[in-house]
Amino acid sequence: MTSYINGVEIKGTNEDAYEELKKMFFAKVFDYSKPVNYISKYINAATHFTKNAIVLDFFSGSATTAHAVMRLNAEDGGNRRFILVQLPETTPVDSEARKAGYENICEIGKERIRRAGEKVKAECEDEERAASLDVGFKVFKLDSSNLQKWQPQPEDLQGALQESMDNFLPDRTNLDVVYEIALKLGLDLSYEVEEREVDGQTVYVIGAGALMICLASPISTETAEALLKLHEEYAPETWQVVFRDTGFLSDQEKTNIKETLKSAGLDEDAFISI
Repeated sequence: MTSYINGVEIKGTNEDAYEELKKMFFAKVFDYSKPVNYISKYINAATHFTKNAIVLDFFSGSATTAHAVMRLNAEDGGNRRFILVQLPETTPVDSEARKAGYENICEIGKERIRRAGEKVKAECEDEERAASLDVGFKVFKLDSSNLQKWQPQPEDLQGALQESMDNFLPDRTNLDVVYEIALKLGLDLSYEVEEREVDGQTVYVIGAGALMICLASPISTETAEALLKLHEEYAPETWQVVFRDTGFLSDQEKTNIKETLKSAGLDEDAFISI
């Protein structure tokens, strides 16, 4: 394939892309991927003056776009980020990819990003830039909400009531719920999620203290006081706190905790229970 950007000829072939993947995976794990050089030139042209841009690829395939973004950042010191979207299309049973242990395209893409990140850092000639180069990534899967809906069954009302006592789906983890909350509150999913132990409970701190989530039980006034100390430590410009509603021992305890946090400046609508 040959294209032109501002009159400059950009070349790249599927054979080039095949060789790039073969060197990383030592096998033919993907057909018809795009060459990194080819994609990199287009990204550079689009983001030359915005080196902190977000590059979105809705058909990520073998994750060439991620590889190109990381390599470009290593070359010019940019801080571009990428969002890749790919359906988990299964690999053929008799394919080299399946034999290598990759059951779907997404698994190939994830491993390609890991290996490409290591390769880009190793090949970066600027040692200081290589040390600070961010090649990390997070993986999310589209799914239904982690919160249970009230769906009473007339033939087993008692069972339905017992299930409603825990408002999280049984097969979901705390981190599943944490990321759903962050997403619904409009926080960037690339923010670091820290786990802090306070008053014997785990508190998830997101956005350098902008959001604190406690899904533990029971929640006491001592927990609230511990959160106040965390707030003093991080000193965020904005602050939101989310609790698990079933974690409060009583409505009175919930009110006391809310008032304790409000006395430290937490806004009324920044106290959230789910």
